[in-house]
Amino acid sequence: VGQQSVSGYTPFHFDITEHVNYGGADNVVAVRADFTHNDDVPPDNGKADYLLCGGIYRDVYLVVTDKLHVTFPFEDKDQGIFITTPKASKDKATVQIQTTVRNEYAEPKATTLTSFILNDEEKVVATATSTGTIPAGKDHVFTHSKTIADPRLWSFDDPYLYTVRTVVSAGKDIADVYEDEQFGIRWFEKSNEYGLKMNGEVVELVGVNMHQHVPYVGFAAPDSIHFKDILQLKEAGMNFVRLCHYPHDVATVEACDKLGLLCLPEPPTWIDDPGHDEWRGNLSMAQRRMIRQQRNNPSAFMWAAGINHLGYREYLWEAANDEDPTRWTHNDTTTWKLKEAGYESVMGKCDVYSTMFYGGPNIPNYDQPQII
Repeated sequence: VGQQSVSGYTPFHFDITEHVNYGGADNVVAVRADFTHNDDVPPDNGKADYLLCGGIYRDVYLVVTDKLHVTFPFEDKDQGIFITTPKASKDKATVQIQTTVRNEYAEPKATTLTSFILNDEEKVVATATSTGTIPAGKDHVFTHSKTIADPRLWSFDDPYLYTVRTVVSAGKDIADVYEDEQFGIRWFEKSNEYGLKMNGEVVELVGVNMHQHVPYVGFAAPDSIHFKDILQLKEAGMNFVRLCHYPHDVATVEACDKLGLLCLPEPPTWIDDPGHDEWRGNLSMAQRRMIRQQRNNPSAFMWAAGINHLGYREYLWEAANDEDPTRWTHNDTTTWKLKEAGYESVMGKCDVYSTMFYGGPNIPNYDQPQII
């Protein structure tokens, strides 16, 4: 049916409709996980300083839909459901919902899309409805914008989540229902004066760097263990976690949403850039798919555009800004990278910089807020 070799961490799917035996015949779905070294696939061509495990360590689903359905978000930047809050304050918030519906019927379909915004008690606080005729074999993007008065904000102490429930109808028939897309309302500001503000209040980030492997099972951890990891960080007093050096399980990000920790997701690399187009293209695509999967999660507040010794990479910055201009980009630069590349070479593109400070005599002064 197909092959996926972008990375081992990001979502993908194959349409097997044409290969299914209908009418009671047996069907076998066979998947081959190949961990053979490949110079074109990040991370790092075997030079990583952390554990890399083979096998299947993400959730796998067999999805059955009507021919009129909401698309997968990781297909492209304009697919799936993308929720943003372009205007937010303590008094009111504007919630924008962009939803892409695909018509795989052989004829046009008059389609109605309804977006319900629910609070944590599953009570509807806002509703938006649009109609449009989708040509055969085409996609249609519906955009809804609603205002929520006196919103309950997402914060460290009160990680409040709203839910968008999406219903796709053709005439009187419901074709597709997408129930569980959650989001939070919050905003950020930064300056040399106060560092970071969330929801208008100064906050101090206290956090850790975290990998996804656990004893005995490696990467093949159930969602409950991912939740436990974030819960332990919360109980230890943390409010921020860097999810290095690859896209972590979405269950980890959702745990940050629910428990009130900000997180920094990263694409799958660490130190080397082989310099050829295939590797860079796969790294950039892995970052794009990560963003598409996690863009509605309120805990994800920056996208990495160069990590650790790799330093800043223009193509990662461009990909992040193209996919989601509503968030900051981040570059984790090191003191020795500054010496190699020069101070100015890493400045001016990313919004937030870091220093891997290992106890040297001086912390580099970026003249702007940074994570140390």
